[in-house]
Amino acid sequence: MYDAEYLCQILETEASRPLIESKRYQRLIDYSLFKQWLSLANLTTTLFSDDISLEELMAQSQLINHELAIHTPSLLSHHLKLFQDITTYLSQEQPTDHADLIFVMTSKSLSRMEKAVDLYRQKVASLILISGGHPFYQPDADTESVVYQKWAHQQGIPQSAMIIDPDSVSVADYARRGLNLLDSQKINFTRVIFVIAWYAQKRAYLMLFKYLTDAQQIFHVAPSIDPDSDISPQRWYQNDFGLKIIINEFLKMRIHDYLVFHRIV
Repeated sequence: MYDAEYLCQILETEASRPLIESKRYQRLIDYSLFKQWLSLANLTTTLFSDDISLEELMAQSQLINHELAIHTPSLLSHHLKLFQDITTYLSQEQPTDHADLIFVMTSKSLSRMEKAVDLYRQKVASLILISGGHPFYQPDADTESVVYQKWAHQQGIPQSAMIIDPDSVSVADYARRGLNLLDSQKINFTRVIFVIAWYAQKRAYLMLFKYLTDAQQIFHVAPSIDPDSDISPQRWYQNDFGLKIIINEFLKMRIHDYLVFHRIV
């Protein structure tokens, strides 16, 4: 987690796209489980205040990112259901057997592209948009979208069935830049299914929803994951790495809400 100045530097690198203004102030995320988690750990919930400054929001997010994982192991024996409920909330999928477009938001792992290829072979959609460039903290790495495209082509997916956005640096940027790319190529759609990790389903939906019209429907699925992985639905709350991934999901959603509600994006 970073400070307000660094966040503003990241925002300057991201694509711009106008929101659907009638959707700007809709509150899509239920933070009640996260607030309960913070309260059990005796940590502040004032980051959800409407009149907090961006600098204070980012400072509190840094503190929570550091402290909450430390306090959580002592909560598990009496509050296991809370963490199971968080898993259920974050991992809710909305699949479909028909869409106009498969939207893949990349990561280092190929698992998301494996899921997209599976959907393509099932004829869920005939076009795949692959969005993801260099993470802002790895500017010299190979672009993830190019890696995904090459791998999918090796699996028999024709180049004509794939569009790549090699420049996005964050999930919000995936959404804006990917939609801008579709606009530039005059590709219209009414049904899109996106593929992203189970724990990022809510965040990706949040990022897409406010840029799409009411006539455009969003569906979403996650790739399979090894149940023994540190970030699996069964194990994330049992290790420091998994805890910080989930903590960051809630913090990133809260920060995005703040940026939208305060018209920063």
